[in-house]
Amino acid sequence: MKIVRESNVIPKTINYCWFGHGPKPGNFQEVLDSWKKYCPDYKIIEWNESNYDVNANEFVRYAYSQKKYAFVSDFARLDIIHRFGGVYVDVDVEFLKSLDSILDNGPFFAAEEIDRINTGLIFASSKGDAVLGRLLDIYDRMGKAEARRSLEYSNTVEIVTQFFRDMGFKFNGKRQVIANHIIYETAIFCPQQFGEVKVSRNLSKAYTIHHYNSSWNSTEKFSINRQYRHARVARRIKKYLGMHIYHLIFKIYSPLFGRGKQF
Repeated sequence: MKIVRESNVIPKTINYCWFGHGPKPGNFQEVLDSWKKYCPDYKIIEWNESNYDVNANEFVRYAYSQKKYAFVSDFARLDIIHRFGGVYVDVDVEFLKSLDSILDNGPFFAAEEIDRINTGLIFASSKGDAVLGRLLDIYDRMGKAEARRSLEYSNTVEIVTQFFRDMGFKFNGKRQVIANHIIYETAIFCPQQFGEVKVSRNLSKAYTIHHYNSSWNSTEKFSINRQYRHARVARRIKKYLGMHIYHLIFKIYSPLFGRGKQF
């Protein structure tokens, strides 16, 4: 059932997901304090098994049964913002300033890399957003077999990025407007990119910083340090050889490195 958009105003609510009943990251209290400091008039809502249906569709049901809680959140956060409106952030996203001016600009998503839109960084919209509805349809159409393949071979970054690429998103590192949604460049919401040991750019433009606790990330094949190194190499390939060459190489080697990871 689709939600009817009631208003273009984005509610001042900060939503986050934590499924699985496990302990939160050690720095979560600092992250939470930053939300309260810079957005003191925002309501903060945690979504978990007590207030969200983990049988919402086949994708969510299968992900939860496999204890892939980050993948449950991939769908849940889109669903929650579609149904209620507001801001979504992951539990490792620290605020650096108020979001008020950003919300005034309208619904948005955030680029994690020049070619990666990550809804875990942050995104926001009003209730009944049509773009979110179309993203939800991608997940709702999945049967169990497709849900299993998605958990094994893709992730939400790939799904969301391809969705916007089909509508004209360019891998140029610039701020873009797609279907009345702003896609902010990395300097705004991701000044420290995955694999970087320390912040490598000026934070004056940044509203948030993602600390990459990586609760979703598997260490079965590779250590986290090796994954960081792969990410740094990938960025250098993109910078010096271009996006086309990078994606050709990625198609060849990505099966060796697992689902959705940069080699």
